[in-house]
Amino acid sequence: MEAAVRDRGIAFDDQAQDFLDNIELKNVMARIKKKLKRKIDILGMDACLMSMAEVAYQIRGVAGFCVGSQETEPGDGWPYDRILKALAAKPAMTPRQLSQTIVNQYVASYGADENITQSALKLAGLKALAEAVDGLAKALKNILADSASLNSIISVRAQVQEYSRPYDDYCDLLHLCSLLETKVTDTEVHTACAAVKESAGAAIVANGSKGGAVDHSSGLSIYFPKRTLSPLYKTLDFTRESSWDEFLAAYLAALRP
Repeated sequence: MEAAVRDRGIAFDDQAQDFLDNIELKNVMARIKKKLKRKIDILGMDACLMSMAEVAYQIRGVAGFCVGSQETEPGDGWPYDRILKALAAKPAMTPRQLSQTIVNQYVASYGADENITQSALKLAGLKALAEAVDGLAKALKNILADSASLNSIISVRAQVQEYSRPYDDYCDLLHLCSLLETKVTDTEVHTACAAVKESAGAAIVANGSKGGAVDHSSGLSIYFPKRTLSPLYKTLDFTRESSWDEFLAAYLAALRP
């Protein structure tokens, strides 16, 4: 499991001591798409911490929708009995409707204090989101040299919705933008935040959460490390097509004495 955490692994196999990373996930799904001769309708990820901009962008070309959690998931995972019962009762529901059903049934299956999240994303909207995040990254990077602006960003990072350790380098994207709009005075940052919120809102088709520790969860997370930047991060499609990693590198460098 330590290797999976270090390499950002998912679907860890205790016996084989192996797991998937984001690049492998894309490659596997691309082979499935090729065999089916079409995108799959819904990629359901009954795993922890998968409702991230970077993960969704990686698989945007192989599925119509994805459903997953921003937070770690309890051991019980998805309530498949509830989900399949709802589908059996309405077998003609669209992929969008089924994605929303999965979110609703998942949230309903847990108690009020469980600290759970689940959301559904329309992957066709991820291109616009990446472009908006690129604009935000550039706007934030431009103000790092100003000490007051840097301190405001530090304050935002300290207050933003984040997820359970050791995954507290992941934070809610829309909550991040709302805090930036409140605490940073730069107008270009405000404009960029509005664009991110608009594109993210269009991509998030369902969202739900329970528990005080996750009450600022809006459906989509992003990587925002507090100390060091993973060297693997730059290998993702998201960072190849946006400058978010460049902002992160510059921000972390600005924190050093």
